[in-house]
Amino acid sequence: MFPLGGRAYPRAEADCLPPTLSAVPAMLPDVDYDAYQRLHGSGDAAPWAAALSHVEEHEGIVLAGARRAPHGRNVVFLARDAVVKFVPPFWIHMWANECAALAHVHGQLPVVTPRLRASGRLGDWGYIAMEKLPGRSLGRRGEFEEPALPSPLAELQG
Repeated sequence: MFPLGGRAYPRAEADCLPPTLSAVPAMLPDVDYDAYQRLHGSGDAAPWAAALSHVEEHEGIVLAGARRAPHGRNVVFLARDAVVKFVPPFWIHMWANECAALAHVHGQLPVVTPRLRASGRLGDWGYIAMEKLPGRSLGRRGEFEEPALPSPLAELQG
């Protein structure tokens, strides 16, 4: 741990995350980037059922009725009070960074940030379970109408 702004901040994955759970390596597939894109792009929740059950059972987070989020780089499931993200092995360095960042910023910013509820490893994969924030998703850029410009700006635009 090293101090940052008067707080101890995790320096490495070992400081904030549990070790790999070697007893469960077969829950998520061993994939390269192209295979992951096909698997993720299918939108199918079935390949993730065992991993979701494991997170629910071992972390004590209710995930009944969780549904796949339609967008994003990682496979994400939305439950009533939680969000679970599965991170493939080739992005595991980003998983450790995100876990540390969530733990560090929660309650420290002037905007609401999700509380890290759990994180862990399933074989070579990482998962992050966080509090689900109220509100609705903004979706992908371009899916919603752009807001109208206030009239003085609209006049300048032309």
